[in-house]
Amino acid sequence: MTDLLSNVFLVIVGWLLGLLSAVALDWRQDRRQARRIRAMLIQEIDHNLTLVSQLQKEAEDMLRLIQSSTKNREEQVILLKRLYDLPFVAWTKTIWEGHQAIMPAVLQDRQISAVLNFFTALDRITAMREQIARIDKTPAADIDDPNRSVRYMGLSSVLYDEPRELAVLLVNLIQELTTNGNPLRRT
Repeated sequence: MTDLLSNVFLVIVGWLLGLLSAVALDWRQDRRQARRIRAMLIQEIDHNLTLVSQLQKEAEDMLRLIQSSTKNREEQVILLKRLYDLPFVAWTKTIWEGHQAIMPAVLQDRQISAVLNFFTALDRITAMREQIARIDKTPAADIDDPNRSVRYMGLSSVLYDEPRELAVLLVNLIQELTTNGNPLRRT
């Protein structure tokens, strides 16, 4: 009888050890996957920061020209629209958007928040660029436009009508992104 009990006990212990081994293997694989996703996300953000850096010089040059130009609105709008005419590469968000469901397992809460803020800032740059395309040489106060209060992501509830104001906001946002760098490298 004791042989039967010891055999049953050994089978149960063996089964439990096998289960624990499988759980440990799953955990190691999950950790490896999390490290790989984090590494790919860091690369994606670095790529976007390279694009932002390329845009930064053009935006700063454009702001200097606008600030040194006359008060002539038409001239300022023409200068601002030069920025819109630059080749503009779309931001990459493949890793960020494709792995949303597992980001809580990959990143800490503050890292998720920092990365979300980074991608939101990229969306704000895009929205400002779209607004540059819509800005007119005639001040909006002189135009009766019911769509004037269209809301842009991260911008105030009114469209910026002044080229100088929009240029300053754009340059400040770009400088903030390049100064802060990759949020996953600093957290």
